[in-house]
Amino acid sequence: MPKTFLITYCGAENADSTLREQLASSVQKFIALGRKRGFEVIVWNEQLIRQKIDNHQDILKDYYPDYSDECEIQGVRLNKQWLNAGLFLWKPSIIKHTLEKKLEEGDVLVYLDCNLNKFPCYRQLIDLGPEYFRAKLNKKSILLAVDKYRPLCRDVKYQVLSANLSQYQECGRYLPGFWAGFMAIKKNKSSSSFISKWHKICSIENLAPLPDVPVESRFEEYKWHSQEQSMLSVVYYQGSSRLRNKSVRFLFVPGRRVMSWNRLIVALKTLKIRLIFNIIAVQKPWINKIVLKFCKF
Repeated sequence: MPKTFLITYCGAENADSTLREQLASSVQKFIALGRKRGFEVIVWNEQLIRQKIDNHQDILKDYYPDYSDECEIQGVRLNKQWLNAGLFLWKPSIIKHTLEKKLEEGDVLVYLDCNLNKFPCYRQLIDLGPEYFRAKLNKKSILLAVDKYRPLCRDVKYQVLSANLSQYQECGRYLPGFWAGFMAIKKNKSSSSFISKWHKICSIENLAPLPDVPVESRFEEYKWHSQEQSMLSVVYYQGSSRLRNKSVRFLFVPGRRVMSWNRLIVALKTLKIRLIFNIIAVQKPWINKIVLKFCKF
């Protein structure tokens, strides 16, 4: 019978003492709950990365000193914890390594961030159990998470958008992005190729907040560059529409959905996301114009 692996990363060498305590508490709960639900649990840490992954110096580096001053000069907002955590370069690295070295064909890998104390939805996802994810991936290869509508131009720096999604022209900026705190992967040729592409595109230059265009050239919706999460969305849209529809399905994450007192608005936003995912892949100029107006709605 195929196995279902639940993996996470708990590394806090560059974190403050409060965050280290939170993560240490969370990871114990993560292991206990995962095993109770029947997962094969693997927790990566700095020591394991140094033993198993070649470019561990880049993965475990604190990048905040490299970018903090220049980001302030250029008016780029950054998240200090993200930079402390190696630009999250460890995430595609540990997922790719586990997929290649631990899983057999047909096995399922479920990745989750480990901070159960801060984000209760992680516990809800573990509680779904191995059977749930195997069923979701019965005819698909990858399960990606959507929590609410975030256009790419909010979470992806302009340099990455223009270099990687130029085929979508103007409407590419409004494509909905994914949430990288969770994903599930059934090992096969299609999923292995997708994860390899994600791992490859997650270079230090692509994950870092800089380089980017001058502030006056950035999209008005831009908040900050969400590192490996941004690149996950980019890789998805780089693929052919046929491959995406055949291999990928989506999960609206429990507890992280668009929240509103007006359920009709929530329903409309959810429908909008689903429609964009299905029609944006048609690369015809006249369709792109319609989609662009729809995205702005």
